[in-house]
Amino acid sequence: MDALLRLIRDSSVVLYLVLGGVFIFFVVTAIAAGRDLRRASFRLERAIAQSRITGNLVRAGLMALAGAGVFMLSALAPPGDSPIAGGGVATAVVPTSAPTAVMSRIGEFTPTVIYVGTQISTQAQATLGPSLTATARARPTATITPRPAPTAVGARPTLTPTVAATATRSAFSPVVTPGGVPVATDCGSEIAKITAPTPNERIKGTYIVAGTAVVESGGYYKLELLLPGAAQWSLLHAADPGVTVRAGPLMPAYNFSAGQIPAGTLPLRLVVFKASGEAAAVCVLPITIAL
Repeated sequence: MDALLRLIRDSSVVLYLVLGGVFIFFVVTAIAAGRDLRRASFRLERAIAQSRITGNLVRAGLMALAGAGVFMLSALAPPGDSPIAGGGVATAVVPTSAPTAVMSRIGEFTPTVIYVGTQISTQAQATLGPSLTATARARPTATITPRPAPTAVGARPTLTPTVAATATRSAFSPVVTPGGVPVATDCGSEIAKITAPTPNERIKGTYIVAGTAVVESGGYYKLELLLPGAAQWSLLHAADPGVTVRAGPLMPAYNFSAGQIPAGTLPLRLVVFKASGEAAAVCVLPITIAL
């Protein structure tokens, strides 16, 4: 019924023109029959002329009633677009916004960043897996020229991986984790040090990462993991600016066995930033995740 009312509303102009034309035709015909009535001298001619006048006026009145009916039906039509196939109503498709790339301030290796932590801020959010979510705080950007580290020395004769470019002033010693992931380890700095877990320590369930992160005013530090096959480090925790930790927890307790992080040996990285956005010190060591 709604579709029929919309059709009448959309075609009302054409219907008005047709009904108006027919109405005018019958009125003109009635006027002509009135002239014939005035000229008629016999009773039969007068009766025929009178019948024509009455019939045309009745038809003109029906056209006027039909026009009024079209007007009322158009007013009763529900609001909306013209009907489409199947009786539905066409609706506009709202495009989704394009995904926004989040750029890291360490090197040029982060066209997109996957965040796996839970203790960050509330300005941006990304997901890893079906249930793990995290937020990332927007920080001032800084242009840093990455410097490639030396070629990794593999445990097997055929393994000669290349260490990813790292924006830092520290000299790293390249190693290969038991999982075959090349990383550069250097935890000798007194301003960036991870004391728990220890290298290759087996972690299962909830764990508190501890160590030292000495941050200057305006700087900050963050903890990251490098997942298997990933080209970018995944964020676990980013501290607020100016927060310094000495021989204490670097992040809140985190469940490493919740299923968002795969089991195996993965590099864990602590990065301390200056207020300018440069990396002041980096500590990287391999840990083993057990589900």
